Amino acid sequence: MQEPVMQDSSRKLEMLWAVEQVKPKYRHVLLLKYYNDMTLPEIAELLRKPEGTVKTWQHKGLKQLRTIMKNRGEWNDR
Repeated sequence: MQEPVMQDSSRKLEMLWAVEQVKPKYRHVLLLKYYNDMTLPEIAELLRKPEGTVKTWQHKGLKQLRTIMKNRGEWNDR
């Protein structure tokens, strides 16, 4: 029964490693959005950046994260 928990922990560590590889300004947006559950307008206000810039950084951050995960064999295009 411990195996699924260990697999889950391993996946979390892999994801954390991958997120750490993302360019800092993109990583910051991803962490605020997906770990802190903030909206894009909230992030834009916090960072004092236009919402369009935050959306672009989110998109670029997700693209970088996807590439990193693909390179490690951790991503499947469905």
